[in-house]
Order: sequence, then C-alpha cells, then structure tokens
Amino acid sequence: MKKSYTIAALLIALAAGPMHSLADDPYTLRMGLEQGKSYLYTDHVTASIVQEMGGQEMKSLSTSSIVSRISVDAVLPDGSFSLITQLDSMTASTKSPRMDTTRVMTDIMGKRSRVVLSPLGKVLQRAIIDSIKAAGPMMRGAAAREVIRFQTLPEQAVVVGAQWTVTSVDTNEMMGGKMVTGSTITYTLNGKEEKGGRTCVKIGYTGTMTIEGKGSMMGMEVFSEGKGTLSGTWHFDPAAGITVADESQMDTDVTMAMTGQQNMTMPITTSSKTSRILRAIEEMKK
Repeated sequence: MKKSYTIAALLIALAAGPMHSLADDPYTLRMGLEQGKSYLYTDHVTASIVQEMGGQEMKSLSTSSIVSRISVDAVLPDGSFSLITQLDSMTASTKSPRMDTTRVMTDIMGKRSRVVLSPLGKVLQRAIIDSIKAAGPMMRGAAAREVIRFQTLPEQAVVVGAQWTVTSVDTNEMMGGKMVTGSTITYTLNGKEEKGGRTCVKIGYTGTMTIEGKGSMMGMEVFSEGKGTLSGTWHFDPAAGITVADESQMDTDVTMAMTGQQNMTMPITTSSKTSRILRAIEEMKK
C-alpha cells in the first residue's frame, strides 16, 4: 500500500513538473496584425472635469462612445505595419451647469490617418490623409490621436512577474500650436487570463506624464503646463499578436494661462476612465 502511494505521488510530481515549467516559459510578445484585415474596437470614455475661471469653479462630465477601425494596408519589409485608422462612429455627451448636450460627431467620422507601427507597438510615423476642417483646431488634433492609442511591448522575452519601462515624448497639434506630452510607463506581466474568448496575457501598467503646450484661441495666446498619472490593465493575445482589451484610468492637473485682450489663469483637473474592447476582425474594404 505504501509502495502504491509512493508511485502515485511520484507520478503527480512528474506531471506537475512540466506544468510548472510551461507556466514559467518566457513570452516573446510582438504585434501580429494581418495585411488586408481591419480591427474594430469599441471605446467608452468617461471624464470628470473641474476647472476654475475668475475665482469660480465649474464641474462637467463628458462621456464618449467610439467605434474605431484599424486597417492593415501593408506589412513592410522590416516587419512594421502600415495602418489606416479612422472613426466609424462617435457619440459625445457633456453635462455641466451651462449645457446638457449629446452630439453625433459626423464631422470627424470616416476621416483617415496613416500610421506606421513597429512590431513592438511603437508609432514610427504619422500622417493625416483626410483633413478635418469643420471640427475646429482643438478637435482636429484630438481626433487624429484618439484612434491610434497603442501600448508598447517589451524588446526581450518576459516571464510572469517581469517588468519593462517605456519613456516617450509625443507632439500633437492643438489650438493652432503644439502640445507635447512626455510619459514614463512601467508594465508588469501578471499572468494568463481568458478575455473575449481568447487566451491572453494580462499586463498591468502605471505611469506618469508631463504636459506642455502653446497655442491660440479667440485671439489670445494660450500656454498649458501640467502633470498626471495613469494606470490600467491590458489584455494581449500573444498568439494572434493583438490587443483584446485595455482598461485605464488617467488623472491630470493642467494650468492654462491666457494672455492678450485679457490675462487669466485656468486650473483644470481631469479624471478619466477608458475601456477598449476588440469588437470584430473584418476583411478590408476594397
């Protein structure tokens, strides 16, 4: 009886050994977007905004529902991807003491941008294909970036518990000028998890950012300066090389200083949550 117990324990140990080894196998994570495919994502964004102007505080709540399309135009010889991004639909609502509105953003829907993306998810090039005139200078810059929000994968193979840090500087057109956002994000591979019917790696991330900008609005010069924090959970399908879901929280404190006909300073605090889910994969329309 004792011998049978020993043999059974040995078999269990042998079976458990490969399972443990497999769990600790390193992941080489790379984007695997397929030429001729379109990846559709649904984004839900909620932002709580508090701004002060003239000694008065005004609170507002904005929500957006977005369907974005990322189409793979070509896979380049160096392994990077030539993408065409656009908004299929966008509905935005704002509630504040001054307004309660809901708009369907038809002026930016269907407007295309081109992005060259590395296998690690780094944006190498950007170009606007269809300009957005009716939306105004602030929305033109914001809309061009909303659909091309990519996370960055590690250069080396990683095991569960491993971390990698990415520092980047991004320049965006805003209010007829430039908005420069610097960020440092640390990612942690937390393990495997089923999401959206796919076996994914679950990646947590936290980071900090700085914001500096200069532009003009209503004949006045506008200067922006601030900082923020962000955190989130990213589900990535390592077999297909695609993002399946990404949920994040971002908090920023920005001060806008305006000079011209009148001088004023406007502190703005924003707390936003974003949820992105892979909606469908389709053949590109020809």
